[in-house]
Amino acid sequence: MLFNKAIQEPTSYNEEKLNTSFARYYRKVKIINYISNLIYYYSIDFDKKLSKNSSRQLLILDSSTKSDGNDLNSVNKDFLLTSKEDLTYKSFNNNNSIKEQIINQNIYYALSHLSPKQLKILDLIYSYNCSNKEVAKILNESEQTISYNHKKAIEKLRNRINKERKIQ
Repeated sequence: MLFNKAIQEPTSYNEEKLNTSFARYYRKVKIINYISNLIYYYSIDFDKKLSKNSSRQLLILDSSTKSDGNDLNSVNKDFLLTSKEDLTYKSFNNNNSIKEQIINQNIYYALSHLSPKQLKILDLIYSYNCSNKEVAKILNESEQTISYNHKKAIEKLRNRINKERKIQ
């Protein structure tokens, strides 16, 4: 619009207005280009730093362990725990369950009608805040099986609680 006006009416005012408008536009383009390049190169530098850090701090499990001049014949991987010795695994297998945390008698009664597998799934999901994927890994089941059993357990609970409410 300014360009057309400057061509149709070539006055110094229109020309100056066009020049200032173009200068403002060009400045904005340069700033955007500068910021774009800044983001691009900072992201490249960030990736380089990450890869450099990860290559510096490697955990080598096959290296031997030495402490205080004593030459031990063990390696680092001997100190890792197996899944059966893992404390989280032990806490999953203890007898504390979701039933022990429930105060409401209707819910407790409804929970007693669930299968042990469904109780374990609810316990892991709601007491230990595990995801379906984590529960599947712990119970050696597929995620779909966990999801299905979780859904069925919730349905059973709803039905039992609704039944109890109707009776009362």
